[in-house]
Amino acid sequence: MEQSSKIVDNLCLSQPSMPDWDKFQVKLQKIKADRHPTQITRRHFKIDARYGDVYFTLREAQCMAQIMRGRTVKSTALFLGLSPRTVEYYLKNMKAKMKCRTKSELMQLIADTEFMTTIGRF
Repeated sequence: MEQSSKIVDNLCLSQPSMPDWDKFQVKLQKIKADRHPTQITRRHFKIDARYGDVYFTLREAQCMAQIMRGRTVKSTALFLGLSPRTVEYYLKNMKAKMKCRTKSELMQLIADTEFMTTIGRF
């Protein structure tokens, strides 16, 4: 019996108390906040006032930004952690939204807008 109570006592001593746990959680939140100081809250990116209510989703905007920077579909997919087919799907959606038939036509339309300044670091 004496040995089991020593084990319980040692176990209780090794467990952090609640105030220590709260301090740990606060420190953890600060570390997370330092790693990601700005979180992405935008979900839609308007193309330009000329195109009215046409917008790209966050993923479409990320794909278009990479394509406009000269990446291929495959390298864009690797960069964003997507499959090439998914990037092609996003391009198809963007072409439909902008009423384009080809990727180069879409890129030309996007180049004539303020999209790349809006999308920034994506």
